[in-house]
Amino acid sequence: MWFLMLFVASIIPLTMLGFGLLFKYKPRGNINSSFGYRTVMSAKNTDTWLFAHHYCGKLWIRTGLVLLVIVTAIMLLFLQQPLETLGKLVAYLSLGQCLVIVLTIPIVEKALKKNFDQDGKRR
Repeated sequence: MWFLMLFVASIIPLTMLGFGLLFKYKPRGNINSSFGYRTVMSAKNTDTWLFAHHYCGKLWIRTGLVLLVIVTAIMLLFLQQPLETLGKLVAYLSLGQCLVIVLTIPIVEKALKKNFDQDGKRR
C-alpha cells in the first residue's frame, strides 16, 4: 500500500515534468483558449505565447524534479506508518504541491514583463 501512496503523492510532480517537457520542447504555436499557459500577458501574441511556454516548461521541469525528490524522501520517512497516517500525509503533500504550482505563475509573469512591454513587444 505504501507504493500506491508514493505514486499518488508523485502524480503532481510527474505531471509537472510531463507538461514541462511538452511546454519547453513542443509548445503549440497557436494561441488557444483550451490548452497551455494562458494569461493575459502570454496571449498578447505568438512571441509572448511561445516565450511563456518555454519559460514555464523549464521552471516546471526543475520544480517537478525537486518536488519528486522531496516527496520520495518524506514518504521514505513514513515507510512503516499506518494507512491513515499515510493518507493524511499524501493529502498535505498534494496541497503543498498545488501551492507550488500556483506560485510558479507570478514567476513566469515576472519574466514576461521583464522581456516584453505591455503590448507584447520584446524589450
